Amino acid sequence: MSAPDLSAELPTSLSTAWELITQFVALGGRHVVLSPGSRSAPLAYVAAVAHEAGLLTLHVRIDERSAAFVALGMAKADPSRPVIVAMTSGTAVANAHPAVLEADHSGLPLIVVSADRPFELRGTGANQTTTQPGMFGCAVRWSTDIPAFAGVDGMTPADAQATRNAVNRAVAYSVGSVGGPRGPVHINVAFRDPLAPSSEQREELVRRAQRVRANGLDGGTVFVSSYPPNDASITAGQTRNTDVTHDVIDGLRTTTRTVILAGDTAPTQIIDIAERYGWPILAEPSSGVNGAAPTIAGGALILARAGHPISSVYRTLVEQVEHVIVVGHPTLSRDAIALMRRAPQLTIAPDHRVQWTDPTGTATAVIPFSVLSPHLRSATAVSTDATWLSRWQQAGSDLLTQLSEQLDAQEQFSAPGHLAPYQYVRALVASVTPQHILMVGASSVIRDIDRVAPVPACVQVYANRGLAGIDGTVSTAQGIALTSPDRHTVLVLGDLTFLHDINGLVIGPEEPPVSLTIVVLNDNGGAIFGGLEHARSGDPALLERVFATPHGARIDDLARGYGATYQRVNTPEDLGGMLTVKPAGIHVVEVVTSREERGNLDALLSQ
Repeated sequence: MSAPDLSAELPTSLSTAWELITQFVALGGRHVVLSPGSRSAPLAYVAAVAHEAGLLTLHVRIDERSAAFVALGMAKADPSRPVIVAMTSGTAVANAHPAVLEADHSGLPLIVVSADRPFELRGTGANQTTTQPGMFGCAVRWSTDIPAFAGVDGMTPADAQATRNAVNRAVAYSVGSVGGPRGPVHINVAFRDPLAPSSEQREELVRRAQRVRANGLDGGTVFVSSYPPNDASITAGQTRNTDVTHDVIDGLRTTTRTVILAGDTAPTQIIDIAERYGWPILAEPSSGVNGAAPTIAGGALILARAGHPISSVYRTLVEQVEHVIVVGHPTLSRDAIALMRRAPQLTIAPDHRVQWTDPTGTATAVIPFSVLSPHLRSATAVSTDATWLSRWQQAGSDLLTQLSEQLDAQEQFSAPGHLAPYQYVRALVASVTPQHILMVGASSVIRDIDRVAPVPACVQVYANRGLAGIDGTVSTAQGIALTSPDRHTVLVLGDLTFLHDINGLVIGPEEPPVSLTIVVLNDNGGAIFGGLEHARSGDPALLERVFATPHGARIDDLARGYGATYQRVNTPEDLGGMLTVKPAGIHVVEVVTSREERGNLDALLSQ
């Protein structure tokens, strides 16, 4: 089909929204998440009509922060397709900033479409008017400001093409098809009154949507592939040298005592490389490489025990590491960061993110994974320590066996509500199957899984690890569940993380249904601070008030008040049984745990 009908039947506000939304659909967009507002009304009318015609799926959330994280979850589940989150002007736009930052650091294709006043009203004190262009700063890959086109009698062909071109660029930059990393973009679009269609104009929108449904829509010019990777490396001194790659490969071929640190969303090709060379992988729960043969179950425990003088076997194992390769985004463990710091050779292999992960500043080479991988696959492996991988596997197995015995002993003598959360996350992970998707909250929960509950290879795990914030977690899990309706999505998180995004439970009765099980590990506060240096300040009362922040919130009343179903479980076995049934809506499962017992068990595990 050729360019859209530019008859004068629609005012410019609706014509602009039509061009923007339909071009997004033409380029493969499938989901729009919208928050209500007056200035964004043209987007709402067009998106609703497109939804009714089956061109896209519209999701409406009253809270812009929740809406942005729902869109983020959709982009996380399918990073090949960008997702639009749209909102009105003013503070509404700023509420998307946390999700934009997470998308930036995670490399996810989130498109923020913010409605704005016409240019002549900016800076005048007009209601809900602030400086929106550039609001997200360097967190977005690209941004543009579409003006409120003059007049009320439709758009010129040039205006329409300019709008479509802006969407083309937004999609291209968001998915990384112009050579840069994937990430968020921002389209700020000004709308001039009238913002609402007449009944005749509404009928015209419906007719247009039906024609697009029947005949399709020309997507125009769009970039479809990224530039080929440059066969070069960036050394720690940030100089480019094509010989560095070959030097690193030659060193790796003859340095068998290499360890791979796999952080969030690591490339799965690293498994084949590790198997080829006999290198152990120390993988975070959301790495995507858990459960593979070279992945060390209990790897986090090995690194933790290596710091204790009495744990000579584990300390010796870590001290023998000669080269560390970092893939994905490992930020979960201080022990892993310490391993990076002490490694004689440290190679960072970045992927789709805008930054590579080198918090220690000690990298000896930075080589894009797309460059490093084919070199490692084509080189001939030279083994100098055939027992390297097996020794790590045995050490991890021994530590997990010891840990299991300690957890079983504690569970045997503890009453309901007096267990540390370790028992529950262990039961939860043991109960998930390939039919489940596991979303894990930040803070203590993901660290508990990292230490005591190795994730099997069959389970897909997500987490917001770009900036590792606790905000928007419930909404992110919703986005994942909406994108994967045939799977049972389970979110496990702490009580503070749950409360931080409690508005994420609000879903209107007309919205696409969400099937989601939320497991809240409730210890009435922030347990993570008990394991940090703040706990050694010598002032328990201060720690409790300004760090642990006990809240006394009734999770049951909150869940039911927001329209979710609720159930409390008292044993790890009961929690495992809860995962066998996929709920019809949102089902909140509360587990009451003890921060005191966590502390006692932490002390035991550190011996």
